Amino acid sequence: MIPADPPVPSANSAVNLQDSVIGGDVTIHQADAKEIAIAIDDVGRCPCGNTATAIYECESTNCGSKFCFLCMQKYIHGRTIIPHKFCEPHYYSEVECIGLDRDFQGWEKKMSTTLSIISIMKMLIKSAPTLKALSIVMGLITLSGGVYYLLSGPVPDITTDEAYMLVTMGPVLCLGGFLWGPMFSASASGAEKALETLLGKMPNNNPPDRPELPGRELPIFTLRVVENYFSME
Repeated sequence: MIPADPPVPSANSAVNLQDSVIGGDVTIHQADAKEIAIAIDDVGRCPCGNTATAIYECESTNCGSKFCFLCMQKYIHGRTIIPHKFCEPHYYSEVECIGLDRDFQGWEKKMSTTLSIISIMKMLIKSAPTLKALSIVMGLITLSGGVYYLLSGPVPDITTDEAYMLVTMGPVLCLGGFLWGPMFSASASGAEKALETLLGKMPNNNPPDRPELPGRELPIFTLRVVENYFSME
């Protein structure tokens, strides 16, 4: 009797081959059309379960979360619009950091104003001796002019009241000359204390959970700027 031919494997069966070199079993699984369709469907399915035509990936380089448009609508609808596609945690972090950026800019303006005041006060302190001498000279000239007008009688274009005013202003100008130095020093000291307070309140606009974007440059502040102002002679 002629032996019957061995059965031909169907398209859905697994084919087992014996590899004599490796000495192990090699199993080849032939997937059918249904399995392929399921795999393709999983690729286009959002982790939330919705089958979407487009799946987005969080643009933060340290993330990788995937989501669909319906997911984004849940946390961006009616809120701050950001020109980047972020997952929910990074979206809320970016919204908060936008406010921190505004706080940092306001803080920077205060720092700039305070540093300018310190710079101006230091220059005025250097010029205080010259201003003192000028004030004393102007005071003596004013006092002498007022006394001269009062003693010499009526003078054209000068009334008695104006002459008394000159006599009063003369000593004031002289005494004011001695106040320039202490006044400038007090102003500089107050500005330096304000600077120390501001340095302790610098907003942190780059927390660890802030999204990372390629090429983004965040405003920074270094103490070297402050040191340059304090080192002025």
